[in-house]
Amino acid sequence: MQTPLLMTVCALLTSAALAAPGTPIAGTGLLYNGPGTATAVTNSDVVRDLLTNAPAGGLAIVPFETVLIMVSNANAGNAKFSPANKADNGTYAFMIDGTPDKLDVDCGQAKGAGLVPYLYIEGRPRKIMFKGMSVVGKIVVNNAGDATGVHIQNISKRTKRTEHARKPGVLYEPGRIHSVITTGKLKRLQSNHGGFGGASAEDPGVIAVGEASPDGQCKANPKGRVSFVLVCRQLAPSNDYDYAGAYRACLASNTVLPRVVMGNLKMLGAKAIGPAVIGATFVKPIPASQIGKRVKLTNPVVGQTNLVQ
Repeated sequence: MQTPLLMTVCALLTSAALAAPGTPIAGTGLLYNGPGTATAVTNSDVVRDLLTNAPAGGLAIVPFETVLIMVSNANAGNAKFSPANKADNGTYAFMIDGTPDKLDVDCGQAKGAGLVPYLYIEGRPRKIMFKGMSVVGKIVVNNAGDATGVHIQNISKRTKRTEHARKPGVLYEPGRIHSVITTGKLKRLQSNHGGFGGASAEDPGVIAVGEASPDGQCKANPKGRVSFVLVCRQLAPSNDYDYAGAYRACLASNTVLPRVVMGNLKMLGAKAIGPAVIGATFVKPIPASQIGKRVKLTNPVVGQTNLVQ
């Protein structure tokens, strides 16, 4: 998944705005505090081209208003994005080169309604946290070989401003994470106020964990849903990142197809699961006695025997 994109793109950005750590990022409503240099790309054509060709399949649809924020040499310490005026509702994608210990993307927990359609990090962060978001889309972490794994958490919650930020065709559930793709281990995937996955079978999400994570936990809020999602390790070539196509094909055949490479996690904690494709085994599967009592399954749940025992 490694790409020279982050090392070469700055030479192409004739409309970028630079910000030293601890200063406002021009063209955005955010501040950056942390290692390295933050660069905001505001030209919509450039942003669309970069995100369409970004790692792990990029974005099929790039919102027109998206600003791409790139950070180079973000090594060690904490990398923090925060609103300049207490709250922000901008649409921001992030591409980060380096390994900060923690990456904090905050649009204002009390009143923020930020949208993050895409985030990529070329490194091995310990933790990635989101606050004040109405939508968190696709998170890609190139952390192969990391012994610990990454902790990804969304603590965004419902506010009056997130209500106003609702958009047609977008699943509204602050705290929800659409997709997570790692090349290495996952330590924990957590939503404090939502769940995981997409809005429909036409827009499914994915939890693709590239290395066996027998200690890895996926934990949704008790009121959150794990729905319209493919859980796996990766896809076999040639369509390595066509997770939506693989999801729909598995549903149509009612089986986890060979192109879905099986993953390994410790547990999937949720009270509502499905529709879903479970292409992973779990160290702590859900006891069959809990189905219909503590855990509700919404069919189809393809690969249910991988999840429930």
